[in-house]
Amino acid sequence: MNSRVLGGLVLSVWAAVAMVACGDGSKGGGAEGESGAAGSENTGGDENTGGDGASSGESGTGGGENTGGDGASSGESGTGGDAGSGGGGNAGGSGGGSGGGPIPDDTIFDHSTADVGQIPESAIATAASALHVAYWHTSHGSQVVSGMEALRDYEPFGDRFAFSVDGSSGLHFDNSVGNYEQPCPDLSNCSDNSAMLDDTRRILSESPEINVVMWAWCSISGHDVANYLDNMETLIAEFGPGGTDQRAAATPVEFIFMTAHSEAGGTDPRAAAAQIRAHCEANGRWLIDYYDIESHDLAGNDYADRSINDNLDYDSGNWAVEVLTGSAPDPTLVGLANSVSSCAHSDDPAEAVLNCVLKGQAAWWAFARIAGWEP
Repeated sequence: MNSRVLGGLVLSVWAAVAMVACGDGSKGGGAEGESGAAGSENTGGDENTGGDGASSGESGTGGGENTGGDGASSGESGTGGDAGSGGGGNAGGSGGGSGGGPIPDDTIFDHSTADVGQIPESAIATAASALHVAYWHTSHGSQVVSGMEALRDYEPFGDRFAFSVDGSSGLHFDNSVGNYEQPCPDLSNCSDNSAMLDDTRRILSESPEINVVMWAWCSISGHDVANYLDNMETLIAEFGPGGTDQRAAATPVEFIFMTAHSEAGGTDPRAAAAQIRAHCEANGRWLIDYYDIESHDLAGNDYADRSINDNLDYDSGNWAVEVLTGSAPDPTLVGLANSVSSCAHSDDPAEAVLNCVLKGQAAWWAFARIAGWEP
C-alpha cells in the first residue's frame, strides 16, 4: 500500500487550491459556484477575463509527495527513502513518507489518467470524505472546476462526484481562498515573489482542516519556474508530513504541482512543463500536467509540435472535434461534454469543452490517489 497513514486513518489531503479567473474582475457565484467563462488570454502575458471567475470555484488538489526530508531534487523524499534520481523515490525503489510514498508514475496525472471510469467508486468516496482542498486559480485554472462540475452534474453518475466549496456535501473543494483583488490570485501573478508562500501559510493557519493545496497558472510564459519549484518545496518542508510547522503534526498537507496551458505552439509552456514534470518525477511529487492533457489526444497522439492551442486547435484541425464527432465517439464523453456549462478559453468550437472534462477527471484521479487508492 502506498497510501500514507496517520493514527490508523488514511491521511486526509486537503488541496488548498483557490481558483480565480485570469486577469482582473470580481468573483461571483453561489455556494457551489460556477467556474464561469473567462475572457481570452494574451499569450506571453497576463490574461484578460471576460466572465466570472466563479467564487466557489473548485479547487484542484495538491500534495507534495515528501516532507520530513529535503525537498530538493536530490534530497530525501521523506522518512521512507531518498527521492533522488538514484534513490527510493523513483520507479523500482521505495518512496518517501511514512506509508512508503508512491513511485513517480503514480504521482503524475496527465492524458493517460484522464478517465475516472478506471477509479473504483469506493476510492472516490474515500477521497470525498478524507480530503479538504484549497485551490488558487484564474480563468484557465477554472477548467478543472468546470470539468468537476460536469462530472457532478452528469445524471448517470448520481452523486458520486459531488463536491462543495464549504464541504457541506461531497468533497470539500474550496476555490474561494483567492480573489481578483489580492496580489496573488494565481501563479502567473505571484510565482516570482513571496506572495504565494504568504497566502498559502495564511490559509493553512486560518483553515486547520485543509490538507491539500493546489495553485494554477494562467500564462506561464516568461515566469521563473525554478522559483516556483523552490517555493513549493519550501511549503512541503513546512507543512507536509514531518514538516517543521507545528500544524504538520496534526494535519499534514499534500501539495499538487501543476503545469500550464498551451499557447498555439509557444515554446515557453512546453519547456516549463518539461521542467516541472522532471522535478516531480525525480521527487515523487503530485502533478496535474495541464500541458500534457492539451497536447495529447485520447489515443496518445502528440500535438506539441503542431501549434497546439488551449482550445485544442492544432495546425490542421481540432482534436476534440475529432474525438467527439468521429465514427464511434465514446457516449460517456459525449454526455459529459454536454454537461459542461462553460469552459473558459475552450468553448469554441463547442467540442473543445472536452478539455475541461479531461482536466476534471484528472483532478479526481489525483484526489483518489492522494487518499490512498492504488491503481
